[in-house]
Amino acid sequence: MIFDALENAEEYLTWAQEHELYSAVLTFTALVVVNTFCIPLAGVVMTSAGFLLKEIKGFIVMYFAYNIAAWVGFSIGRFVLRKFVQRWTSSMLIMKALSNAVQKRGWKLVFLLQLPPTGVPSPLLNYCVGSITKLPFPEYVWGTAVGSPLHVFCYVYLGSLLSSVEDLINGKAHTHSSVYYVSNAIGVFMSVFVTIYAIQITRKEVEIIRQAQRKDDPVVNETLV
Repeated sequence: MIFDALENAEEYLTWAQEHELYSAVLTFTALVVVNTFCIPLAGVVMTSAGFLLKEIKGFIVMYFAYNIAAWVGFSIGRFVLRKFVQRWTSSMLIMKALSNAVQKRGWKLVFLLQLPPTGVPSPLLNYCVGSITKLPFPEYVWGTAVGSPLHVFCYVYLGSLLSSVEDLINGKAHTHSSVYYVSNAIGVFMSVFVTIYAIQITRKEVEIIRQAQRKDDPVVNETLV
């Protein structure tokens, strides 16, 4: 049964390679769906787009799909899940600190969080920023737009290095390209940098909240949702 499924997948992918428009629509829709509903397959979809559409076309299709999914996830968090999430996280100091951090730094923090390919999962970021902060929608759109290209490119480019359907199924890419090593090095560096930075600013906000609470200062809640 497994061999039959792999054979069918190979036949389908071979056919999809020959029908670019269908592949573009399919991968675009798939990424919007998986990122909107928190299905952990975004990397697979973007890699497949790179394999089927190659670097430029694959990047363009995935970039717009990634951003549209971010807008949808943010809107669901803001208008559907907001009250529920606020009740659930009302006693969580870390969530208040994150809310304050995003509120103070705006799109710049969103930009940094969207940069690394292996950073905060995009669906989780979309829902959280939409539901626990007061960040305006245009700022989130802008932060995602300028922060997501590296994230998307790394996956799409990896897919473009796959030379056959068998490579895609087995996950074997021809990684001799210098662009591959450079993009991965940048991705790893940004992942480490953003993680350290996020931890530092969160700790800083936690300490600010704790100091204000110790002083019983009502100003502590001014930036909280």
